[in-house]
Amino acid sequence: MGEFCPNHQRNHEDAGMDHVILLELKRVVERAVRPVRATLGRKRQMREELLAHLAAIFEEEADRLGDEQAALRQAQQRFGDPMELAGQLQQAVPRWDRRRAIFENMGCQPGESAWHLAGKHFLTVLLICAIWTPIWLLLHGNAEIPGPPESQRLYVMVLIGCVPLMALFNVFFSVLVAPLLDKIGPRLASKRRGRVLLAGLSVLVVFSGVVLPPYWIGTAILFALIVRQTIKQWRYDVDWV
Repeated sequence: MGEFCPNHQRNHEDAGMDHVILLELKRVVERAVRPVRATLGRKRQMREELLAHLAAIFEEEADRLGDEQAALRQAQQRFGDPMELAGQLQQAVPRWDRRRAIFENMGCQPGESAWHLAGKHFLTVLLICAIWTPIWLLLHGNAEIPGPPESQRLYVMVLIGCVPLMALFNVFFSVLVAPLLDKIGPRLASKRRGRVLLAGLSVLVVFSGVVLPPYWIGTAILFALIVRQTIKQWRYDVDWV
């Protein structure tokens, strides 16, 4: 199935479906799709396919019963429990797509605990810092490290050894800043100036992380990933209204 079509709602309305009924069908579908851990592209495909399936059931019941409200209730009953369907959809998500979703969905997810969010961020920052710190040392060499060779080696050992501590420090970012960004991000993303501001801030933060000592690059990239998710999530939601 291709990307979600922005004219999907208009196509159903052209076919004679009431706008209120269509919105209710969309709410049912979204309750099944929203909890699934997958990339937003795959979730668009899921909800388009499910909406087409549910709309077909509704139209069948409307023709049989002659009453839209009764047909809506019957269609929802035949569609099944959205939470059970969410579990089935999750099992159908390919492993590679689930891994991509980890990096795409760095913000707060539906039903995700603060500890799970912090753990996800800790591992992400740990991986980024573990990769970037040796590169940073190679790029800067010993020119910026003062003292004799023994002091320089000690400095390098301490720098590398503190990577897990810096990743652990990022837990504060996860618990405090990420939920705040998750709340104000969609409101900023709803306006063009807000999206430009978020994108520009991300570039500035990542650039600062590259220039500063290597510890800050993990948090900088994590911030950029959350901003990217905020904008993509806004577009995902706009497609559905």
